[in-house]
Amino acid sequence: MLVTDRAAPYYQSAFLLTVALQLTAIWLPSWNSLTDYPIHIVRCYILANYNSSAFYQHLFVKSVLPNPNMAIDYLATPMVPLLGMVAAGKAFLSLLVILFDLGCYLFGRLIHGGSSWSALVCAMFAFYGAYQYGFINYCFSISWLLLCLAFWYWQRDRWSIPTLLVLSVLLTALFVWHLAGYAVGGIFMACFWMSEAIEGRLRFWRICLEATTFLPAVLIFILLPRDHSVHINAGIIEWSTLAEKVADCLTLLRSGSTPIDVLVVILLIAVGALAIRERGQHHKAVLLAGAVLFAVSALVPRRFLVDSGGTDVRFSIPGLLLCIISLRLPTSRRAMALGTVLLVALGVKLIYQLEMFRRASKVTEDIVQLVDRMPSGTAFWMVCENRRILRQNLHAGDYGLARSGAISSNYYARPLAQPIWFRQPPPAAVEMPDQLTNKLVGATMAHFPFAIVCGFADSSSQSFSPYATAIATAGPCSLWQSTSTATASR
Repeated sequence: MLVTDRAAPYYQSAFLLTVALQLTAIWLPSWNSLTDYPIHIVRCYILANYNSSAFYQHLFVKSVLPNPNMAIDYLATPMVPLLGMVAAGKAFLSLLVILFDLGCYLFGRLIHGGSSWSALVCAMFAFYGAYQYGFINYCFSISWLLLCLAFWYWQRDRWSIPTLLVLSVLLTALFVWHLAGYAVGGIFMACFWMSEAIEGRLRFWRICLEATTFLPAVLIFILLPRDHSVHINAGIIEWSTLAEKVADCLTLLRSGSTPIDVLVVILLIAVGALAIRERGQHHKAVLLAGAVLFAVSALVPRRFLVDSGGTDVRFSIPGLLLCIISLRLPTSRRAMALGTVLLVALGVKLIYQLEMFRRASKVTEDIVQLVDRMPSGTAFWMVCENRRILRQNLHAGDYGLARSGAISSNYYARPLAQPIWFRQPPPAAVEMPDQLTNKLVGATMAHFPFAIVCGFADSSSQSFSPYATAIATAGPCSLWQSTSTATASR
């Protein structure tokens, strides 16, 4: 169902309210506690201050070569001197969300020939699972991908040299933001070409023109030293269990609340089944592309050839997104009622996520308070209990590198993979153990003078007391100092 003239004011108000809630969820909390996010924004701070800091130069090697995973490094780093680290990060996250909403709106409008309610539904999924885990370069690439697809669909029947150059620039930027978004863009266009071939409308000249826009990024990938682009390891293959695969395929819909997620999934299935049964004017080529991406996510391993996981998730998110946006709801009362209930449920989901981010921010504030008590250059062990809010704070200790110079055990700066990497990496440590045992704590505290423990109230006291002393607490977190370090300092 397209938005009628009568419903247009309600549609516009709902879209603006969605954007306002999303931006509130970014700017209201003092800290943006998204699991891997602190690593990224602290790296931007280090890059912005690297040339003027002897400490950072001693600690890190800096690389100027681009990797296909550098959206925040390129876009947020110049903002750090102007806005400060925290505000620069919020500005980047705001841009990510606004582009996602705008991409959903424009792409949905172009493929349906008018404003689409399905585009509003998609826009309300901006804080999906990958965003909550802080995979923000990937998330930014999905937002940028939607804009690339909208421009490509708008111009594909009237290509000119200037418009082809614009698309080439957009796709090259997409490659630099994140390799997954670039790959999804290629698969999407290939699906369109296949759809046209099936319908007998394939135009070879158009394929050639559109394919040339991918060449600059391909050349960058080929010409870059291999170790500076992607670490390829044929021995890395890790499969998900069936339950994990189902959960991964539904990452787009995850809010952090199981009851809300179940309700949204049921409503989406009901609305989608009603739309397909009544044979609405869905965009078949977009639906095909989404289905292909979803099938790829179901067939590939979780970890494949590269060290980072979530290979399947990187295809399922845009796949499900395209499937939803391709549907056109019927105009029946039942469809309108179900659609309204779905929008209300998604609004509740956004409000819940705002509160979840606020609560996680409070824990981050506690962690930062403890980090500030450590001497500069200290390498400390950061360990979190595996619960929703605390899980989002797993890397919150990394803010110490930008504030006090303390170094978390799980700060990610791998050689030849990021713009900076440790000259001599600190010892690694377990981040989220199932339980804290005396043996684990004893082995780990031998390498770290301090430890920040989040959530292990009772077990941490029993496990740490033989090897460390609790010197401060803040909220659910405690700071422990190694007994041997405390003795040596006296």
